[in-house]
Amino acid sequence: MKSCQHNNCSYPVFGKGYCKTHQYLRSDLKRLEKKQVKIRPMSNKLSAQRKTYRDLREEFLSRPENMFCAVFPHLRSTEIHHRAGRGKNLNKVETWLAVSREGHQWAEDHPKLAKERGFTMSRICMTDKLNEN
Repeated sequence: MKSCQHNNCSYPVFGKGYCKTHQYLRSDLKRLEKKQVKIRPMSNKLSAQRKTYRDLREEFLSRPENMFCAVFPHLRSTEIHHRAGRGKNLNKVETWLAVSREGHQWAEDHPKLAKERGFTMSRICMTDKLNEN
């Protein structure tokens, strides 16, 4: 009985001169090399939406009526608060509110008061329809 070609291995040959444990050393086997595929950080659709958003945002914040924060009127607005959330409403300007960093933080930290004062809107369409009746 033949023994394995690998140094200091006395196991019997399984195929092509190597034992079962050293089959990976065979030169006649085609190795399956997995090609690294880079995952896109964002989809093409989202990328296009964000490009549109950047242009709309710049124009929105430059309007005279949006120069000052809606929450704290003595501060200049630097950000956009999405009153109905960003998801499907990302580029819906009618749901935007020009706010300062402090005003944005306040609206996020006080959701009940922000909703009462009109700084946020319901994200659920059904509740909006029920409230209209």
